[in-house]
Amino acid sequence: MISEKRKYLRYLAKDNAYAIIENHFSEVGRLKDISFAGLAFTYFEITEDSVRNFSKATIFVSDSKFYLPNLACRMIYDSSLDETNNNRYYRTAFRTKSCGIQFTAITEYQLQKLKFFISHHARRLTIS
Repeated sequence: MISEKRKYLRYLAKDNAYAIIENHFSEVGRLKDISFAGLAFTYFEITEDSVRNFSKATIFVSDSKFYLPNLACRMIYDSSLDETNNNRYYRTAFRTKSCGIQFTAITEYQLQKLKFFISHHARRLTIS
């Protein structure tokens, strides 16, 4: 097993966990992984500037009452997952993207809810 050089362990989110990025409209995507420092999610790009200029994120679980709003954050990366797709219409009209965000300042209450989320809605990510 390979050890990562990250400060916090990453956890794989369960299939029913989502992230919302809040800007001039909300972008919703499936949560891939999460740590106490940030998260990664996948989403379908609607416009070229879908996740730019945001500063808040929300985490929720679709089949439970878990909801964690207003996480201060910034974007680390936003990359396309469809670069190998040969269908030009699909690639330009409806792209799948992956976005990573870093939490910039979270409250003690948000940290406690994040701990609850990780313990109940995620599992440890192992790198092999």
